[in-house]
Amino acid sequence: MPEGATVGAAAPPPPPPKPAAPEGPTDYGGLDLLPDEPEPARPEPEMFMPGVLGVEDDPRLAAAPPAERPRAGGLRGAAPAAAPPAADDPPLDDEPAPADPVIGALRRFERQGDVAALGEAERLLRQELAQAPHAVAAAAATAGLARVELLRGRAPAASKLATDALSKDPANPLAVEVLVRLGRGEAELASLHAAIAHLREAVDQRDPQKIRAMGDRFRKAFPDEPHPYLALFLVARMGEDGRAVEAALREAWRRFPSPKAATVPFGGAVDADLVDMLVAWGREVFKDKDGARLKKTVEDVDDRDNVIAGSLRMGVALARVALARGGQPKGLARRLTFALGRGLVGLQHYDAALPYFGKASNMGPDADEAKAISNERINAGALRRAFDRPGIKAQLKAYPCIGVQGMSHVLRERLEAIKKDREAKEQEAFARGADLAAKARADKALKAEVAAAAQAAGVADPFAPIDAAEAELAQIARERQQAKDPQPQGGGGLFGKLKAAASSVTGAAKDGLLSLKESQATTRRDEAAKHLGVTLARTLSDVEWKHPTLQQFARELATVEAFFDYFQTEESRAQAELRRLAEAVG
Repeated sequence: MPEGATVGAAAPPPPPPKPAAPEGPTDYGGLDLLPDEPEPARPEPEMFMPGVLGVEDDPRLAAAPPAERPRAGGLRGAAPAAAPPAADDPPLDDEPAPADPVIGALRRFERQGDVAALGEAERLLRQELAQAPHAVAAAAATAGLARVELLRGRAPAASKLATDALSKDPANPLAVEVLVRLGRGEAELASLHAAIAHLREAVDQRDPQKIRAMGDRFRKAFPDEPHPYLALFLVARMGEDGRAVEAALREAWRRFPSPKAATVPFGGAVDADLVDMLVAWGREVFKDKDGARLKKTVEDVDDRDNVIAGSLRMGVALARVALARGGQPKGLARRLTFALGRGLVGLQHYDAALPYFGKASNMGPDADEAKAISNERINAGALRRAFDRPGIKAQLKAYPCIGVQGMSHVLRERLEAIKKDREAKEQEAFARGADLAAKARADKALKAEVAAAAQAAGVADPFAPIDAAEAELAQIARERQQAKDPQPQGGGGLFGKLKAAASSVTGAAKDGLLSLKESQATTRRDEAAKHLGVTLARTLSDVEWKHPTLQQFARELATVEAFFDYFQTEESRAQAELRRLAEAVG
């Protein structure tokens, strides 16, 4: 008999049996149309590092004691610090610093918004310029200074420095890049990119006061951009201010995607943090069993007053754009991929979400992450079949991601700009070639030097097709003149008149034929002259010309060729981004 028991007392009733754990498709994996689960206390703001697992996404994790929850978990999109990365998944901060301190300083500005880094880069570049041993080195330093001024948004100074660099080295690629970007108005966007970098740094530090201050300055400078409101959404989530959360989301959704920076996310882990929080907030409607609010995930999803769909759509868009830009460590890419799938489940695009869960499963998740991914996959299948649930309506059409649409639009505009810029440079090269051909007609020494260089290089004389066309034109001119010379008059009478009439018809026909030949020969000559510059630049680029006209022409054509090289590189990058964008789960 147990100690303390009373003799003859009735035995206590046995404890009720524990409910069986959910199995298979009855586990809704956290989009729980099940009773609300007890929710543990939120972490302090400095601990906010959303992970792959969400406590709200797995009710069994929410019910577990805090000590048993995985450190990679989250509370409504915010979580304790994630577990240390695996050896094959280095964090972003562990990336080796560039060997070149100038590149390192520029990287700090681009990634962290460190304005002082631009001053450091300028100081180092001016030292390099002062110590440059030759013109090419001086051009490289000058072009670097031009890039600094471009990043500062100072278009006139950047243009002057880039032009100066090309005067020292006509083929300097960085100077060419600066001039192209200036021509497309990127100096005006530099301040926007700097503001995004500053805001990212504040968000990454989880400093609410700094985020608000940066956000206020951002909003005043760029009132049409969503970035500051997304940052304020994060602050409101940290402070559990529901009204501020919705207000920030509403303002961000009204401006999303960015009209000027659709291809510029915050970068790094900040993107994953925001995506996790946006997706988690949008999915909360699956908990309250309110069919009317649940319908907002599938009805009027483009309505800017529908912040439920807006939160999910922004989360999916940010993830897609970040993944399309690439460069994330495996763990960060896995977080974005899994969150993207969860967002699609929230929007009831269950079939579209499954490939992302499959991809996340193949990106090296640990046991807890793999379990969460499996739960989501099961949950998606169950909800797809839940026809009797109020507000549940599987979306079977392709999902129109606004992030992809915005980024695709920007990239296609860039490709169109590259095409126009290339065509403009081609016309410039053609004009220079025609000018050189005109000068060569009166300068036998120039033509002789080109012919000798071509023979030494074992290539055809670029003036040969021009000379052939001009010889044909000269022959046509002689034939036309002969036709105009007076011909012996025939006898009078009817026979003479008939002969004169026939001769007139023949002369008109011959003149028409000569006009056609003249037009064709002129076209061949002009085309050969237009391509003369390109031919010289590509087949005789290594020749050290002696004639002053050829020396100047070679310098000009070297710059034109540098532009063509940049356009090709830029086009390849844009096409690669478009391919990554098109590969939903490649």
